[in-house]
Amino acid sequence: MQDVREDIRRGSVTLFSRAAALGRPLDGLVVQLLNFSEQVGDRMDLLPNGTKLLKDLLRMSWRSLIIRAVADSHEFFSPGFLSEAERSSPFRFEFLRARNERLTSRQGLYAMLFDAFLEEREGEDSGPHLPNHRLDSYLADVRATE
Repeated sequence: MQDVREDIRRGSVTLFSRAAALGRPLDGLVVQLLNFSEQVGDRMDLLPNGTKLLKDLLRMSWRSLIIRAVADSHEFFSPGFLSEAERSSPFRFEFLRARNERLTSRQGLYAMLFDAFLEEREGEDSGPHLPNHRLDSYLADVRATE
């Protein structure tokens, strides 16, 4: 569900992309997914290993992923379903979408920083160096869009 737009664009067929491509709201599929995840959680509770705290954290995490995916793909849901789903979220959906857009716009910066940490210049003891010209340019672009 998190990749429904990308799946539609690529022509990948999933339960979610097929329904969305046909113009059907994804409300029912998400209700089924949430019900399924509850059943999995109930069975997980019966397992002898793992603390209650860890099991509760897992439940909360997958529910949070589903709710965030609903917020991100809001155009595929009915207004009533979105309103109900947003009530179970600790954050407003508009806030979640804005935060996701901001993080997505910075992925290039994070990739550049990661690459810089991996590169070591031969013969220098001071460790990895940032590619300043590309980084400065990228940071200027990010600041201009904020």
